[in-house]
Amino acid sequence: MISEDTLLTLLDLALSEGGDFAEVYYESSEINRVLMQDTRVKSCSYGNTIGAGVRVIKGEQIGYGCASSVELEPLKRAALTAARIAKDGKRFSPQDLHRSVIPTPPMIERPSGEVPASEKTDFVKRVDRSARDVDARIKDVDISYYDQTRHFIIANSEGVLAEDGVVYTTLRVRTLAIDGQKRHPGLSGCSGHRGWELFDDSPPETLGRESADMAIRMLDAREAPAGPMPVIIGKGNAVIIHEAVGHGLEADIVQKGRSVYGDKLGEVIASPLVTIVDDPTRPFKGGSIRVDDEGTLAQSTLLVENGVLQGFLYDRITAQRAGTASTGNGRRQSSEFYPIPRMTNTCFLEGDDDPEEILGETARGFYVKKIGGGQVNPASGDFVFEVLEGWLVENGRLLYPLREASLIGNGLEILQNIDRVGNDFGFDRQGGFCGKGQLVPVGFGQPTIRVKKMTIGGTKK
Repeated sequence: MISEDTLLTLLDLALSEGGDFAEVYYESSEINRVLMQDTRVKSCSYGNTIGAGVRVIKGEQIGYGCASSVELEPLKRAALTAARIAKDGKRFSPQDLHRSVIPTPPMIERPSGEVPASEKTDFVKRVDRSARDVDARIKDVDISYYDQTRHFIIANSEGVLAEDGVVYTTLRVRTLAIDGQKRHPGLSGCSGHRGWELFDDSPPETLGRESADMAIRMLDAREAPAGPMPVIIGKGNAVIIHEAVGHGLEADIVQKGRSVYGDKLGEVIASPLVTIVDDPTRPFKGGSIRVDDEGTLAQSTLLVENGVLQGFLYDRITAQRAGTASTGNGRRQSSEFYPIPRMTNTCFLEGDDDPEEILGETARGFYVKKIGGGQVNPASGDFVFEVLEGWLVENGRLLYPLREASLIGNGLEILQNIDRVGNDFGFDRQGGFCGKGQLVPVGFGQPTIRVKKMTIGGTKK
């Protein structure tokens, strides 16, 4: 633990060369991992880290120093390293620290870090057995379990003192079904800022079976057609909104001129059916936080309202440049990094349409049941996403699965082409980590939506 006296000492040193602003970020973290492959537990590991980072801002310049220790001398060196960005400037003194009032954390019934390793290995073995029991054609099962218990303290020269602790737990299971020359993967998982009780709603038998069922279903999938058609994206599959829209609304990308949305604030960019928020206050989800990594209290930020672009996601620096306040989106992977604007829980809010009616009134189209990874260019909004499970829609029903399909399009175009929004909002239970030079856990949710025209990348002539 780091004391308030030490925090003040470090802030004073950080400003000793004339910085405008200084911040100390302390973090201790414990991580557990279990990896299972080929019916064997390949690894079961534990690690802990402790350290602090000191940031100094002088105008547009940032100085950053860090130490993997809470001993005073290494921390002083980190503070002086950061201070050098402001050499020969006017000297400032930090204000007295005032502890922030942070919302009461949701109850963690059983912290994952306290669960014995033997119980975790038994759990992943149950996942493995449940996947293999689905069908003899399930040949490979890879299971990855991870939990992190993190405690952090933030103090800055303006007197902010914030402290919080979080527990994050995740499991992912990937299967491979093989039948002669045909093969297809299946994917399932769950994650969230919860303890071991995360698996009350997602027991091992369910996780293994879901992944295997997907792989087996897709073995008999037919070639996907190529070309434009209506696309229905099932609830929870909001990773496409996260990637194709959300990154372009992060203020650092906007201010670098790399966002297609950068000059469209206040303009209509989407169908009037579209409302999108970034909401870290929803409990237990992948991106749920109570305070960001700069000490700003979490809040829901309205990004798009009824099709109109309303705002961007700011950390302290980008907010200062824009002459506004931080939205509480300054996030960092660990004390080795300084914060940058990042999404938390990206939410496309529900509409009024019955999802069964959305399907029923679609004469021909493509239904996305499970979306995979993709590539996005924030400057243009162009994207390509893999579809892990997709179905051909004919006469309002799911006809048969389609393999090797992808979604190709542009973020602005799909937003404008959304013509139905379901009343069945749901989060992607799997969640995940978002990479932008550093990894942070995120969540995303949406209802069933229909895009009246999107290009399908397929192999059928």
